[in-house]
Amino acid sequence: MRPIVVLSVIVFTILACGEDEVIDKPPVVEEPVNVNLIVPGESAAGIKLGDEYSDVVELHGKSHEDFYEEDFSASKHNWNSGITVYVDDSNRVYRIEIRDPNKAMTAGGNKIGSKRDNVKVEFPRRADEAGQGGRREGLVVFTERWKIEGIHFEYWLASWTVSQIAVIPKDELTRSFGQE
Repeated sequence: MRPIVVLSVIVFTILACGEDEVIDKPPVVEEPVNVNLIVPGESAAGIKLGDEYSDVVELHGKSHEDFYEEDFSASKHNWNSGITVYVDDSNRVYRIEIRDPNKAMTAGGNKIGSKRDNVKVEFPRRADEAGQGGRREGLVVFTERWKIEGIHFEYWLASWTVSQIAVIPKDELTRSFGQE
């Protein structure tokens, strides 16, 4: 009977050591960046407000077009993938814009090409500001801004479909630099 007790102690020790190893070293699983999600007041296309510009370049590559506005101490960077970011003088993103051909969408499914009626379902509160926003690409646009939520929708006036989505910090005034 004594060999069974010794064998049981050895087996128990081996099993206990193996369990400790698993508990001490859980697998590291990194969450992938969701470049197809727009979170009002926070992020779009995998870019967060406040991110360093270098992090945006690491994620999306070098922009195809860059502008600097000395009066605002800010720069604007455009990617062919339908992303525009505005960067302040501390090299941090303060505004993100999505346009065609980008496929990012809000949790409610609103994206470029969505109908205004669908936007109103996701954002039923009356917009803080709304009005005709001039012309873009030769067409008349209309803009609705929800400052508290931190999101703007621009529509092609002829079809009332979303032409651009902008993410800004919640409840903050936007800068007028770069408005097309």
